[in-house]
Amino acid sequence: MICHMLNQSGFKCYSLAELGRSMGCITGDEASIQCLREKLDTKLYAIIEGHYSHLMYCTHVIILERDPEDLRKVYDSRGYGREKTEQNIEVQESGTIYSEALDLLPSVRIFTVKNKGWNREKLPEEILKILEPIYVK
Repeated sequence: MICHMLNQSGFKCYSLAELGRSMGCITGDEASIQCLREKLDTKLYAIIEGHYSHLMYCTHVIILERDPEDLRKVYDSRGYGREKTEQNIEVQESGTIYSEALDLLPSVRIFTVKNKGWNREKLPEEILKILEPIYVK
């Protein structure tokens, strides 16, 4: 959804999952971060979105966070088991993603957007507020 919205707004966004599969770095549910880092030339892809994008060698990171109850509903709809659901929620609530991004970038290049149950228009607006000053279309 995010890439689709950004592409419609004139930004060039790519799915890390699709890129990773085409490069042979993602098979099924398993992703090789090392493979992605080696094969993904981030200079070719201005914006990438995906669960592992904060671990790539990029210039900025935008972390999207959701209310834990909303996440549970999303994960239930995807058929995730309870353990995987709780693991993912714990990762968000503990700040792990921010911390991992901080290992690669200074904090002024890491942004967090808390999705407060916003509709499909409000979330993209918040992302665009961050992107427009730092991205050249």
